[in-house]
Amino acid sequence: MGKLLSSINMTSSCRYFLRNTNISVILYLLSLHLLAVLAIWFHTLFAIILCVVFYLVTGFGVTVGYHRLLTHCSFKTSRWLMRCFATAGTLAGQGGPLFWVSTHRMHHLASDQDGDPHDARRGFVWAHMAWTIMKKKSLQTDQQCIKDLRSDPFLCWLDCNDLYLQLLLASLIFLGTLLLKDLYAAVSALIWAVPFRIVVVLHCTWLTNSAAHLWGYRRFSTTDQSRNNWWVALLTLGEGWHNNHHAFPGSARHGLAWFEFDPSWLLIKFLHTLGLVTQVKVAASSPSKP
Repeated sequence: MGKLLSSINMTSSCRYFLRNTNISVILYLLSLHLLAVLAIWFHTLFAIILCVVFYLVTGFGVTVGYHRLLTHCSFKTSRWLMRCFATAGTLAGQGGPLFWVSTHRMHHLASDQDGDPHDARRGFVWAHMAWTIMKKKSLQTDQQCIKDLRSDPFLCWLDCNDLYLQLLLASLIFLGTLLLKDLYAAVSALIWAVPFRIVVVLHCTWLTNSAAHLWGYRRFSTTDQSRNNWWVALLTLGEGWHNNHHAFPGSARHGLAWFEFDPSWLLIKFLHTLGLVTQVKVAASSPSKP
C-alpha cells in the first residue's frame, strides 16, 4: 500500500512538473550549461579574449540597451544606435527585447509582491533561476507593457529571431576562426564566445534579481527588498546598485555615490559627450549630471 501511494505521489509530482514548467526553456538552459563545461578542455588565449569582448558587448546590450534605454527610457539616442544596443542585448541569450522589457516592467510594477516574475520573497533559487522555467502568465510578453516598442519592426524582428541570430553569430565565429587558425582553435572560440559567455552573462544578470534583493545595504526606503550590492555591481557593469535603481527607476545612473562604480553609466556619459546620447535622466540625489 505504501509503495502504491508513493508511486501515485511521484506520478502526480511528475504531471505537475510537466504541466507547470517550460520544457523547451529547461532544455535550452541545460544545453548551454553542458556546452559551457567543455571550456575546461577547449581553451586558447584568443578564445578567452573573444569571450571577454562579447561579455562586454552583450552585457552593455542588456544594461544600457535593454534596461536603461528600452525599459526605462532614461536617455534618448538615434534609431540606429538604439537598434545596435538592442541587437547586442538579443545576443546575450536572455530572449528578445519585447519579452525582456515586458518582464522587467512587470517586475517594477509589483516588485517582491504577487505578480513579480522573480519575487525574491520566494528565496534565492526562485529569484535567481527557477522562475525562468515556469509556465506562468507573468512570463508571457505583456503587449500592454510594450506598446511604445511594438511600433519598431526591427525590435519585433529581433524578438522573433533571437535564437537564429545567436546561431548566425556562432557560425561566423567558428568559420572565421577555422579559416584563420585550426579546428581546435575554432571549437575553443565557439565554446567560449557563445555558450560559456551566455551562461556567465545569464547568471550575472540573474544575480540582480536574487542577490541584489537579498544581500547588501539600502540607501533608500522602497516598498521592495532591493539592495545595493558591490560585487553584483562589478559583475553586471553597474546593475548591482539595485536599491538606488528601485528608488529612481528612470535614472540612467545607478551608482549614485562616488564609491558606487557604474560602468554602464560611464558608457552613457561618454556617448553623451560624443553627442550620440541626449536627454539623459539622472536621479536628483546624484552629485552630477553629464
